[in-house]
Amino acid sequence: MESKQVVKAGEPEATYQLYETGSSSKEIYVDGIQGASFGGPVVKVNFFSRGPGETATPGGIEERELACRLVMGIDTFAAIVQLLNRIDGDIKKQLAEQAAVKKA
Repeated sequence: MESKQVVKAGEPEATYQLYETGSSSKEIYVDGIQGASFGGPVVKVNFFSRGPGETATPGGIEERELACRLVMGIDTFAAIVQLLNRIDGDIKKQLAEQAAVKKA
């Protein structure tokens, strides 16, 4: 099976290369997170999806389907949180810059 390089990056501790091999990686669209649990050294995070137009009306019940459950070690979870916080900051900065350009 042929693989292709997806990312080559460096961090203070290490340099790494991420490869994708055929159908080994899947993209799964999710609409949100529906809870998480942890016990011992493992964290489980449940992601859900819903069909088009399937949002709850006041007093109604929204139907959600478990799209995937990510299971990872606590260290991995902490690294993901740190990465997502950094991405969140980058997005907010970019949106603020775009808003400033529009006002000018």
